[in-house]
Amino acid sequence: MEIKDPYGYIYITTNIINGMKYIGQHKSLIFDSSYKGSGSKLVPDLAKYKKENFSVQLLEWCYSKEELDSKEKFWINYYNAKNDYMFYNV
Repeated sequence: MEIKDPYGYIYITTNIINGMKYIGQHKSLIFDSSYKGSGSKLVPDLAKYKKENFSVQLLEWCYSKEELDSKEKFWINYYNAKNDYMFYNV
């Protein structure tokens, strides 16, 4: 059986000061806990609260761009992140 390298992963970033969260995708072969996300509502708070006040948790590895896009949509829907005011997702 061939072992395939991951294409990227789905993650959830949490602002440990106010509890707000962000679900995103990152194309990478390794989990990078220093990558917090690039969402338009998230980026200003990364500057305001400083990156060290955000934690990142890996939700799922993906093995293609299509799977990465699909799984990001799945997790955003799962958490209702676009409608929940406690999420940075828009």
